[in-house]
Amino acid sequence: MRSALDVTSAISLAIVAAFWLFDLRLNSSPSQPTGIYQLADRPPARGDLVFACVPAAERDRAARYLPFAPFHHCSCLSPVLKTVVGLSGDQVAVALDAVYINGTALPSSAPLQTDSAGRPMPSTWRTGHLDTDQIWLAGRSADSYDSRYFGPVTGANIQGIASPIWSSNHD
Repeated sequence: MRSALDVTSAISLAIVAAFWLFDLRLNSSPSQPTGIYQLADRPPARGDLVFACVPAAERDRAARYLPFAPFHHCSCLSPVLKTVVGLSGDQVAVALDAVYINGTALPSSAPLQTDSAGRPMPSTWRTGHLDTDQIWLAGRSADSYDSRYFGPVTGANIQGIASPIWSSNHD
């Protein structure tokens, strides 16, 4: 029995070490393909998948909607995986029917009024241009918790560009 415990402990330690050494992240949220991703350190571009921390001012509120993520200290366990859809200078409008980037509606982006538990969803942004170093993030599903609710993030909130090592790729 002790030998099996030692082997299990060694395997667990090796997995944690691999995640740390190779800058890997796990996404278990259905708002993007679940799987293991490796981070790259470069400035984000439109269309990139990124791991990002929810802005500090929104973390307490976000924790109510994403109870699986410990937002108080954004670590490798708690960032959100989203797609970059808006960059500095872009015009963003959050309307009742959709989010518009430079006048083009994003698919499945109409803000929800309540979450699956019936709680009202926050909205911190209406219309404006993204400032220098601001980035607008979107999930791929209508019920994703993204910039519609927590607003733009800055480059400091981005942990890195996410490249799938293995993912479910459920489209």
